Amino acid sequence: MNATKCLFIGIIFVLKLSDVIGQASSGLKYQKQPTKEPSVVSTKIWYGGGLNLGFSGQSGLNVLQLGASPMVGYKILPRWSVGPRVSFLASRYSGRSFINKITPVNWGVGAFTRVKVISAIFAHAEYEIANQAFVSFDGVKLYADRLQQNNVYVGGGYSSGQGNTKFEIVALYNLQTPESNLYVISPFTFRFGFTVNF
Repeated sequence: MNATKCLFIGIIFVLKLSDVIGQASSGLKYQKQPTKEPSVVSTKIWYGGGLNLGFSGQSGLNVLQLGASPMVGYKILPRWSVGPRVSFLASRYSGRSFINKITPVNWGVGAFTRVKVISAIFAHAEYEIANQAFVSFDGVKLYADRLQQNNVYVGGGYSSGQGNTKFEIVALYNLQTPESNLYVISPFTFRFGFTVNF
């Protein structure tokens, strides 16, 4: 069998196959697929959090920061949610005049509750156990002192966006701000992030 015959038989085969497929598909009636109802749990769970990325340089000290703060909420009622939240922030401190570089990690774990006042405004309360590093230097070497604290936050936020994914801004006041003779610790915290299905 030469190449011309093989090519001719291949073309006939492809044409016949396409004809058979066309007849089979024209005989089929399109059926609307039943929509799968979302489970009760999936409609009650929402996700959110924030990402931190920053760089600053002042007085010969450079700081690079990278962090994340995921959270998961469960809607007890359509406007009332509860859930866990964790946060991590790694900061890289360096400078030409310092003999060392340090990378302390701040972390926190807690539980929160939220109530939607209206669709875009919500009240937020949270209990958190946090471990935070405070960096100091003597002109030659960098040092990191750590402080573990229990925080009780109250405040609220604003949520905006289209569809299920929304951007949010949260302002909180810490009722348990620790006193420190060495460091200035503000009772106010501002967070920026996003939520899905909140």
